[in-house]
Amino acid sequence: MISWGIIATAVAFVPNPTVLVILRFLLGVAEAGFFPASSCISHTGSRPRTGPGWLAWFMVAIPISTAVGSTLSSLLIQGVTASSG
Repeated sequence: MISWGIIATAVAFVPNPTVLVILRFLLGVAEAGFFPASSCISHTGSRPRTGPGWLAWFMVAIPISTAVGSTLSSLLIQGVTASSG
């Protein structure tokens, strides 16, 4: 999680497209273990009846975050372009 955060922050400061591609690849590598680890932790770290519930909430959060994040980013981009133009 720490490496994921560091790489995601570094993406904001890319000087050229080559570095962006490299950082995006490294971000994918850092992110790859998150879902298997979180599902394993929810399975082994909780009671048998509540583990699947936590995993279900985690899975539901993915499309919700996509909908909210894309809406917010669209509003942000519209606000920036309206104030600069």
